[in-house]
Amino acid sequence: MISFPILRSLSVKNYGLFPPSVDGTFVASFQPGPNAIVGVNGSGKTTLINICLRCLTGPYNLPSSTSESELGQIRARVIQMPRYDRQLFARRVADGASEATATLLVSFGDRQVEIERRLSDLSLISYSIDGETQDGLVPDSKKPYEDEGYQRQIAECLEVASFFDVTIILRFLVFMLEDRRALVWDPTAQRQIFRVLLLPADRATEYASAQQDVISADSAVRNTSTLITRHEGQVATAKKRARNIADAEAERRVLSAEADVLRENVETAARVRIDADNERHAARLDRLKAAEVRESLVRELERIKMESLSVLLGPSQETVRYIVGHLLAEQKCLVCGTDPSPAAQKIDEWVRTSCCPVCGSKQEVREQVVPLTEAHRIRIQRLESELIYAEKQIADAEARIAGALARFEKADNEYNALESKRVGLDARIVAVLKRIPTERAAIGSQENDVDALRRILANERRRLTKAEDRFRLVVAESVKRVQSLQDEIAESFQGYLQVFLKETAELVYQTVKDRVGQGGASFEFPAFHLTMTGGAVAGQTMRDNPDEVSQSQAEFVDLAFRMALMSIAGEGGPASLVVDAPEASLDFLFAERAGQQLAKFSKALPENRVVITSYLPSHHLLTSFFKSIRTERERRRRIVDLIRDAAPNAAVRADRAKYENFLASIISNRSQ
Repeated sequence: MISFPILRSLSVKNYGLFPPSVDGTFVASFQPGPNAIVGVNGSGKTTLINICLRCLTGPYNLPSSTSESELGQIRARVIQMPRYDRQLFARRVADGASEATATLLVSFGDRQVEIERRLSDLSLISYSIDGETQDGLVPDSKKPYEDEGYQRQIAECLEVASFFDVTIILRFLVFMLEDRRALVWDPTAQRQIFRVLLLPADRATEYASAQQDVISADSAVRNTSTLITRHEGQVATAKKRARNIADAEAERRVLSAEADVLRENVETAARVRIDADNERHAARLDRLKAAEVRESLVRELERIKMESLSVLLGPSQETVRYIVGHLLAEQKCLVCGTDPSPAAQKIDEWVRTSCCPVCGSKQEVREQVVPLTEAHRIRIQRLESELIYAEKQIADAEARIAGALARFEKADNEYNALESKRVGLDARIVAVLKRIPTERAAIGSQENDVDALRRILANERRRLTKAEDRFRLVVAESVKRVQSLQDEIAESFQGYLQVFLKETAELVYQTVKDRVGQGGASFEFPAFHLTMTGGAVAGQTMRDNPDEVSQSQAEFVDLAFRMALMSIAGEGGPASLVVDAPEASLDFLFAERAGQQLAKFSKALPENRVVITSYLPSHHLLTSFFKSIRTERERRRRIVDLIRDAAPNAAVRADRAKYENFLASIISNRSQ
């Protein structure tokens, strides 16, 4: 049994289209029986019922809920709406609905659910089931949680297998909006409706899964078959065009062998060039390292010599120490500017032998400085030896660099010459290949491809057959279930439709053969068809599409079918029906009958609710719709008055009194 949603109330906060009442919230309450949302065009009637729908579905749609594609061909999953579509309510108000929220109170059987969403993007704020609240937002954040938990629990409330099935029920049964599809004339939609409504949840899931496997396997078979046909055509064309090519083939083979040898030579030259280049880079690195060592040694020698000067000259000879130190370090005389100075080498020798660095005289050795000076001399000798070795390493590295550079240049020249020859040879091969049909060149490869594809196709056909057998079993269950209820569905349909239509009309059940993919096997599906009398023909005739009846007849035939399906599938449980602008194509008499048909469903069970919108083209529909509601007060309680409660547009500002008086006459029954 399906637990259809029972709409109880909708509360809207901070949304410019619906200004708040005294307590700061716009509230639309829906009573058992008939309910109406009335207002002028553009006042927000459709917006209000769309908010009800989106509170339930959130930012998710069926893959083809508003398209002309077959519902039976879509994957059984909902898809998230694009960002622009999620802002459908935000675009209707100046502030983008930045602070606007909507809260829907709805029940499923004995379970009560409250859902709160943001109207700016339809994100879930919170929801509760039987008073247990689950936040929809990450704490201290505007980022919504994933909706999977909510969707799973709502599916459990409806007693269906998935949120996809929930959305099927809402879009094709509960809500009849502007983009509604006519179920009576849509056999693929009927299949989905029967699957969701009449099969147990686990079998409904198996039906959807098996159907998708058939569609997937069928697509794979068709795609592979197309590839095989294409390859076979290419092979046939190649064989037809492949004539007089023996000489070209022989020349191609010779050139290809030569190209193979040349390619090996090119690769060898490339390796030699790479080795020479690597050796050159290694020698350069060694030279840099040796230069760094030499530089370090030179700086250390200069430092020791400067320390020796400090010992020999003493602190009182600062100027002399600076001049002599510059001679030792830079070989330049600061007095006359000679560079290099011939005295530099002699002064260096005096310093080494602890002589006076100015005149070269042997100084009297003082006990306290001899160890330091002797240590310097020994250190200088060791550093000079290391410096000589560093200079030798630099020279060796430069010799290696020169040798590696010569080898690299030789290898590079050889490589370029071979590469140029290879390019010329490739050009000759291309010229020969142009004399050979390209199809012939690829015949062997394509024939191998065809063989491989045929093996793949055989596997895919086995997979398709297995998927079809699995699907056929669960379709047979659906057929059996619909057959067992066909009389009840047809009787319920006729009971609702005869209120509206004076022509004789019946639902005729029969199985129809159809495929679920574009190829593969056909299956026996359950389906209802409409037969109806007409003025121009004798007796009842089959009406196979909505163009064979009037627009108003099509609307209410389909409405009666929905009413019948909900009545049977609910198994005595209540349901809600929301219909947008049912009187759009009706004259006054049909409007009165439409109100009676809608009222009949609203009274079929004590908790049934029917919510319609009306732009007040006449009083006939609303008067007959509320005929069973005896008191003016009770009728007023069932009307959401957007003339009074919505933000006034130009039409209301200009003629508010006329609209209010007309509505008052309907509520008070003065219009009859």
